[in-house]
Amino acid sequence: MRLSTKLLFAFALLLTMTLVVVAVVAYSSAAREVRGFMFAGNMTAPEGIAKDLSQFYAERGNWDGVEALLIPSHGPGLGGFGAMMGQRLVLVDSAGIVVGDSSGTLLGSSVAGEEIARGAPVVVKSSRVGTLLLFGGMSGVGLPIGTQESFLIGRVNRAIWLAAGLGGLLGLVLAVALSRGLTAPLRSLSASMNRFARGERNLDLPPSSHDEVGELTESFRRLVGEIQRQEGLRKEMTADIAHELRNPIAVIQANVESLVDGVYPATAENLEPVLESVRLLTRLVEDLRTLALADAGRLAMEIGATDVVPVLRRVASAFELRAASKKVGLRLEGARSALAAVDPQRLEQILSNLVNNAIRHTPEGGKVTMQVLPLASGRVRIDVTDTGSGIPPDALAHVFERFYRADRGRSRVEGGTGLGLAIARKLAEAQGGDLSADNLPEGGARFSLVLAPAPG
Repeated sequence: MRLSTKLLFAFALLLTMTLVVVAVVAYSSAAREVRGFMFAGNMTAPEGIAKDLSQFYAERGNWDGVEALLIPSHGPGLGGFGAMMGQRLVLVDSAGIVVGDSSGTLLGSSVAGEEIARGAPVVVKSSRVGTLLLFGGMSGVGLPIGTQESFLIGRVNRAIWLAAGLGGLLGLVLAVALSRGLTAPLRSLSASMNRFARGERNLDLPPSSHDEVGELTESFRRLVGEIQRQEGLRKEMTADIAHELRNPIAVIQANVESLVDGVYPATAENLEPVLESVRLLTRLVEDLRTLALADAGRLAMEIGATDVVPVLRRVASAFELRAASKKVGLRLEGARSALAAVDPQRLEQILSNLVNNAIRHTPEGGKVTMQVLPLASGRVRIDVTDTGSGIPPDALAHVFERFYRADRGRSRVEGGTGLGLAIARKLAEAQGGDLSADNLPEGGARFSLVLAPAPG
């Protein structure tokens, strides 16, 4: 069932229940007010009038003077009820002759037996001395005695139910319009989602309103933007991978062809570029595999309480010769012991990427520092800083993107695969940590790795 139909049914049910309750309450109140009005105006029901006529006959022994009692123009009398109803009271004696008429036109005439049978008997000492009839003032048709009060209340009741019916019809029309208006943005949004699922990307989404539907539309708009961004990144990454693979393969092909054709002899010196290209391909493939496993959540991890300082010492020892060859100082500062929840091998992989990147961008005579800072929350922060030129402001937000390199002129052989920082952040996030980058006020760049606290 469509949402608009459900809303329409809900509105109709609520409207029906409301109108029924209002009509019942209005009917009950109207009946009470009518009876109170009749009582206050001395307009009693026909049975009450018959009782008053019985008392009149018992006091006088005949119907002489009863005419004045029935004609409303002579005072409130007993005829006020019939006058208010647009009808008249007729009194016939035991012989069926009219002895009293609130309109004064039927005096002395006889009334048929079937009409008398419908009237209210006037009884004195168990003897029927007359009959009270109620006739329509316009039609002359007699109404059964005992129904006059209910007749008036019935007319009020019909007016109430007529008003309720008209109100219900109008409410139903408004409910249809309202349900369609409420679901129109959802139908438009659903159509846009279907077009997006079929591959369309240039969607004309409805403007966001300030309600839940607007929030849903805005969420879908953000989803579309993110998916388009991810598709763009995927396409760029595919192009970058193809480019990165093409360069070393071209080097390998050119050198092997030269060796096969005898242009160059197969010496170690001539084979070195081929070997270097193979190493680059190996690193590239391994880095791509690591990223793919991290994205899929299938990267093997052995996370436990680990003292990170020995890991930093191993990294410093591994890069000591390389730093010395570039005449860059490499040192370790901070706490002598700090426990964090990490995988030691993955932490070493992260720090190796950061230190290698820092040494690469630090000029001769500069220095690279690794500093361990325990935090109050139980986390551990490791800063890797350098005294290089820092990260260009326009590149700061992109340094962790795959294949992004601020220096586009640097070759991959010299500058790596372009995946090191992306892998470092993925590994940090996989261990519940975070990796960020910024520039130091005095110059140089800083990469901050925050690790999760050790269990217990």
